Amino acid sequence: MIRSAYLSTPIFMPDNRKFADYVQSFAPSSIVYKSGILKNNEALSFLGLTNGLTDALDWLVDNLSTASLPIINRVVVTSSTMFLSPQETIDFWTVLTASITLSESAELYFLGGKGCNSMVYGCLQSIKDVQSGFLDNILVINIDLFLEQSNRYSDYAFFSDNVAFVCISNEALDYICEGYDTTLAQYPAAAFATSCSFFSNAPALSFYQKDGVDFFTLNTFYFLLAKKYQARPSQLAWNLDTHLSVHRYSFDPFFNLTTSDSKRSVLHVESPPFHCDELRLSRVD
Repeated sequence: MIRSAYLSTPIFMPDNRKFADYVQSFAPSSIVYKSGILKNNEALSFLGLTNGLTDALDWLVDNLSTASLPIINRVVVTSSTMFLSPQETIDFWTVLTASITLSESAELYFLGGKGCNSMVYGCLQSIKDVQSGFLDNILVINIDLFLEQSNRYSDYAFFSDNVAFVCISNEALDYICEGYDTTLAQYPAAAFATSCSFFSNAPALSFYQKDGVDFFTLNTFYFLLAKKYQARPSQLAWNLDTHLSVHRYSFDPFFNLTTSDSKRSVLHVESPPFHCDELRLSRVD
């Protein structure tokens, strides 16, 4: 028998830097910034972790220790950008696990290699294990660190750091998972940036056909989203923002979820190398 799997509302580290200040320090004479992005995004902000992993861990310890979490059977840390040495890995888990209550047989996983899909994929795999009865409570943590010496702005996004966590459980929380899909996209790499596949199985279609389904994906430029997702199912409500949004790596769909009051939501991510992952969630009344 398949059990229900629930997700808590994600908790994330708030922004702490203004985009305008970043531009002023990084490229004060840039026509690209001043004539385009800043013209309509004076208040845009992002997360800048001055001390990198130290800041991320400090915030996690404070917030995990005060969150109402059950006894955790597995911790999954997802990241698109974080790389740890053996000693750093030991120190990382020592600090992190001291702030939560773990079962005696608790497992500790690190999930990378899925690009912008990593948190959606980590939740998707955790949902499977909760539904199967293998585990009761799984904590999924996402940490993405942007190197300060790198240019945060690319031709399609402005990149932020991210620190966040979500609990997945067999006990009722804020959202219930009504379905998921994961697949490997099969089309030429040259077409990848401007096309996105949607799943066509019956359970997904029945979910799409319900009223008030909101579609949440990556925060990137309007022109790329409009072109890439133009074939989305008509039942999906999606109000595209014509301004630039901060790209929070794999946390993007979850961030959109936290700022929405929608009853039903699709979290959809497609990322190199051709991973397509999707979660279909309904808010628990």
